[in-house]
Amino acid sequence: MRVLQFISIPEKHHSLAIDSCFYLLNNKNTPTANLAFAMEVLRKMSVVYPDLKNELKITIEKILPNASVGAKNRGLKILKEIK
Repeated sequence: MRVLQFISIPEKHHSLAIDSCFYLLNNKNTPTANLAFAMEVLRKMSVVYPDLKNELKITIEKILPNASVGAKNRGLKILKEIK
C-alpha cells in the first residue's frame, strides 16, 4: 500500500487496487499504517472516479470511532479533502 500511494496505477489495475483498499479498510485486523495508505490510494482514485468519494466517506466515518490516532488523523484529513 505504501508504494501505491506514490505511483500512478495503470488503468487496467484500478479495480484491483480499489477493491484491495476497501478490503483493508473494512478488515478489523489491518495495521494502522496500511489503513492510512489505503485511504490515501482511494483518495487519489476518487479524483479519477468521483463516485468513489461517497463510498470512501461512508467507509472512513464507519471506522473512525474505533481507529487508532494515526488512522483517525489521516481519515479526518481525507474527509476534509473529499467534501
